[in-house]
Amino acid sequence: MPMSIKNPEVERLAEELSRLTKSSKTEVIRQALQEKKERLEVSGSAARRQRLVAFLENRVWPKLPKGASRRWTREQEERLVGYGKHGEPV
Repeated sequence: MPMSIKNPEVERLAEELSRLTKSSKTEVIRQALQEKKERLEVSGSAARRQRLVAFLENRVWPKLPKGASRRWTREQEERLVGYGKHGEPV
């Protein structure tokens, strides 16, 4: 479906980017829209992460027994993720 750009600044930016990248105006607009979409998707992930952390901090972690929050040693962490005594994968 055709588009008509009636904003002079958008037209100027598209023309400038087209010259700098040696691409068509359509291509530079497509790339700009794709990059904006990707940035929004990433920021959405950050928002989901913040909501998850808030849920854990407010609802889950307060209900854990006191001893459950102890820190693991490096050896325990490495054993859990599959590393041996000298850091080699097992």
